[in-house]
Amino acid sequence: MDLVEPEFLIEAFATIKGLNEKHLITLHAEDRDMVEQCTDEMKTQGSQPTLYAQARAPKAEVLAVKTAISLANHYKQRIHLCHLSTRKSLKLLENIQKKRLVSAEITPHHLFLDIRTLEKYGTIAKTNPPLRDLEHKLELKDLTRLDIISTDHAPHTLQEKKQTFWEAPPGIPNLETTLPLLLTQYNQGNITITNIKRLLCEKPAEIFNLPGKGYLRKGMDADLVIVDLKQKGIVKSENFHSKAKYTPFEGFKYKGRPVMTLVRGKIVMEEDEIFGNQGKFVYHPITR
Repeated sequence: MDLVEPEFLIEAFATIKGLNEKHLITLHAEDRDMVEQCTDEMKTQGSQPTLYAQARAPKAEVLAVKTAISLANHYKQRIHLCHLSTRKSLKLLENIQKKRLVSAEITPHHLFLDIRTLEKYGTIAKTNPPLRDLEHKLELKDLTRLDIISTDHAPHTLQEKKQTFWEAPPGIPNLETTLPLLLTQYNQGNITITNIKRLLCEKPAEIFNLPGKGYLRKGMDADLVIVDLKQKGIVKSENFHSKAKYTPFEGFKYKGRPVMTLVRGKIVMEEDEIFGNQGKFVYHPITR
């Protein structure tokens, strides 16, 4: 749910209450009224990237997280918070996480980038919530208290991103940058492979109840990523397979990258070559 009316949010919690406990509500945590009021005000001052960040200030996220936690407690309903971006938001989760009512994720851009990137790249680095300043942003050390690293992949075209700052769509393509960035941190001694597996594979499968996913065990789907921990390179958007040929990670040096991907035992990528694959969806019917 993204910037919904409070009444709709309450209705959603009330509707889902009583369903199978495996169901959860996934939320984009920014207070709608605060964002809309601040946006109207900031638009009158110009179109600088920093104004956009002020329009969606950290307090808008914190307020939304407080509301979500209150509703989760009241209805005893599991929730998942997408793309958390502030330290205060994470602090709010500490008590409720013990009740297993809430889980949360962070994106690579909120983890590795900050408002200086927004100022440098403009709309290329525009995303919701916006990149934060150093006072508010989360860091690598916070990953132990988070459940998932999610790409939040948003493949807008470069033409769309070239609109004025207020008009350009928010979002950053991350499918081809996430794992090299994390493996680089592993090589620098800042994160373990065990933690990368937890954040990218195990917890997503557990939280979203995806049978056969997340682990290397007998009877599980053979979804595998083979990596070369020593291979070095530089992030170049021109080499992306995605149609979104841009990234605020342009020029980042990495050490470690995926060299083969298998889905249900079938090779779908090897040494940057993508093979034809029809895919297969995962479907869970909602039953009362």
